[in-house]
Amino acid sequence: MLAAEEEMGRALLKTFTGTSRQKVLINVSVPADIVTGASRRVQPEAPVGVPLREMMQEQKKMLTDLIEVYAHRLRKELADEELSKLRAVGLDNVYFAWAGGSEPGQPHYYRIQGLTFVVEYDNTQDNANHIHTVWRDFDHDFGLDPLRAHYLTSPHHRHLAR
Repeated sequence: MLAAEEEMGRALLKTFTGTSRQKVLINVSVPADIVTGASRRVQPEAPVGVPLREMMQEQKKMLTDLIEVYAHRLRKELADEELSKLRAVGLDNVYFAWAGGSEPGQPHYYRIQGLTFVVEYDNTQDNANHIHTVWRDFDHDFGLDPLRAHYLTSPHHRHLAR
């Protein structure tokens, strides 16, 4: 399950050495679950790890390929739209961070965070045999209710928001 996401993330981690390895490895311990949780609206944390702008060319390609794997879970036209939005904002400020072990079977977690989104992957429960992953959009998160927000801000419709 989610083999590409796990293998590609681990392969990217293993390309970091020296100071960049210390920077990308944000913790030797893993969080118990997805850090952003199940809140209706994501509260982004400060990006941590290594930004794409500081990566070598091979690492940049590996990270963009990994982002594309997540985006292509959507229908093609939606995936293309998401990737286009990310490129328009710029990928230089997309960070990759890892926590936990680097070998298969060890609990681990990684985060890919840009200006408009965060992807989280964790395999920390059940002796690293229970994967969670999520893509959260800071502006259009799954808990946002645009119609209710419109009703709350429109004096003509406020009564409908109850």
